Amino acid sequence: GAVLRPSRERVFNVASGQGTSVRGLLDAMGEVLGRTIEPDRAPSLPGDEPSCVLDVRRIRKAVGWRPTVDLREGLRRTWAWIQSLPS
Repeated sequence: GAVLRPSRERVFNVASGQGTSVRGLLDAMGEVLGRTIEPDRAPSLPGDEPSCVLDVRRIRKAVGWRPTVDLREGLRRTWAWIQSLPS
């Protein structure tokens, strides 16, 4: 079956609509993994955006979709799925 019902819109952001810093994402990932994740830091590159929050209004308007899973739960589910894959 289809994931979404048909719509004239063809490109959607599927996201929470809320921003998360890289540090916040690493902390959430570390919580799920049960260890601290320390990134290798590098200088910013020209054109790097200081932040990015995906706009979910188009998918909400087209098909009524809203996020139902928060970041940490999504990471937990993704990690469980990765661990279930055959080696």
